[in-house]
Amino acid sequence: MPQQYSELREHVERILDEVRPVVDQHGGDVSISSLKDGVLYLDLAGACVGCPMAGITFGMVVENRIKEELGDKIHTVYYNEEVGEAELAAHSK
Repeated sequence: MPQQYSELREHVERILDEVRPVVDQHGGDVSISSLKDGVLYLDLAGACVGCPMAGITFGMVVENRIKEELGDKIHTVYYNEEVGEAELAAHSK
């Protein structure tokens, strides 16, 4: 694993650790599913799965924080729940 990728992934993990208490208040959790070519896929867990407000919570809290910190290093943030299995499989390698 290239060092730049490793550092980027660690940075995302630190951001998720910062926002996790907010997500936890809603009975959910978030973790990295994959990170490839600047596209970040996150796994939703707990009460966030299937919640109609998950997109808003994650957009306003998680995605905004990641983009604040990492800018153009992360082009898009996808949540597995919103992504088709074929597309997810293509990016999970």
